[in-house]
Amino acid sequence: MRLNHFILLFSVLLLTSCDKREVLCSCQGQDFSIQFVDAEGNDLIENGTYGSDKIIISKNGFNSNTFYNEVSKRFSFHLEGEEGDNIYKIIFNNLDVDTLILNLSQKGETGCCGPTFTINSAHYNDIEIEIVRGESDIYDNGIVIVN
Repeated sequence: MRLNHFILLFSVLLLTSCDKREVLCSCQGQDFSIQFVDAEGNDLIENGTYGSDKIIISKNGFNSNTFYNEVSKRFSFHLEGEEGDNIYKIIFNNLDVDTLILNLSQKGETGCCGPTFTINSAHYNDIEIEIVRGESDIYDNGIVIVN
């Protein structure tokens, strides 16, 4: 009986002694977006060249969770990596696989959602691409790819 009381008391103390601010975390994460267009500026998803449900973005052999925003016409994925060059594969189908290299610098401390990064440069198939910066240096960054 004493053992049950001890276990109950220990459990209550353990649960109430935690700083809930450390346990709970609400964050948005850092996303990066890509829009695919042809030389005339036509969206390659919208015109049917590529299917939005077929494109895969992977890093180190692991597929990223991607989503396609039909309003902005952009693919977005959660930016994860480390300082320096981070290599992503963009798989359109079995024959078309492109390479995206993002050079990142860690910005600030690592929070519960991971570090945030400054994107220093982007190279797509060995060609430097201009980064389209959003209102925030962390959110809404992306590139437009001309295929």
